[in-house]
Amino acid sequence: MTRAFLPALLALWASVAQGEPAHAAKHVLYLEFARGGARAADSVCRAGEAPPFRCGRAGCERALLAEVKRLYADFDVDVVLTPPAGPHLTVVISSAGGEWCNPDYGPRVRGMAPLNCAGDARWGSTAYVFACRDVQACAVRIAQESAHLVGLEHTADPEDVMYPLETGHKPRFQSHEMATLNPRCGKASQDSHALLSERLGVRGAHTR
Repeated sequence: MTRAFLPALLALWASVAQGEPAHAAKHVLYLEFARGGARAADSVCRAGEAPPFRCGRAGCERALLAEVKRLYADFDVDVVLTPPAGPHLTVVISSAGGEWCNPDYGPRVRGMAPLNCAGDARWGSTAYVFACRDVQACAVRIAQESAHLVGLEHTADPEDVMYPLETGHKPRFQSHEMATLNPRCGKASQDSHALLSERLGVRGAHTR
C-alpha cells in the first residue's frame, strides 16, 4: 500500500463509519435536525429559533435517514446527516409545530418549502418539516418538501409521496401521470418519478 493511497482509504472508511455514502452522487440532500439555534430569515421562514428535534427513542435520526434514502433510492442524490462542503439542498427538521417559522402556520401545516418550478438546480435552498415525531410520516414529509425544491407539485394520488395529506400508507414517487392539486407551475398533471429522474438523474447512470 502506497502512502498516497492511505489518506483516501482512511477517508472512505470514515464516511462508511459515519453512515455517509462512500461514493459521490450528483446531488446531496442534507437532513438538519434542529438543535434550538437561531436561523436567519428566508423566503419560507421568518428569523427565529428552531425548536429542537426530539423523537423519544434511540436511533430515530438514523431510522429517518434510512427511510428517506429508501424513498430516494432510484435517484442520483445522497442523503446525509453531516453538513456537506459543496452545493446541496437542506431540510430543517423540528418536533415542534410551524409557528416558530411563521405565526400564520397552524397545526395543519406540517412542512413548507419554496417551489422551484424551473428545477434549475438552486442548490442552497432550504425546506422545513414540522411536528416530526413518527418516523414513517416524517420521512414522507421530508421527501415531499425536498422534492418541492426541485419543482415537484402536490398530486391527487394518495399513493404518491407528493399527495398533500397523510394517509398512513407507505407511498413512493409514482411513475404515471397524476393530476396536480392547485398547480403553480402551469402543469395539470405530473409523473413524479419521471420528473425527479429528469431533475436529479437516475442513480448509477453517471458511473461506469
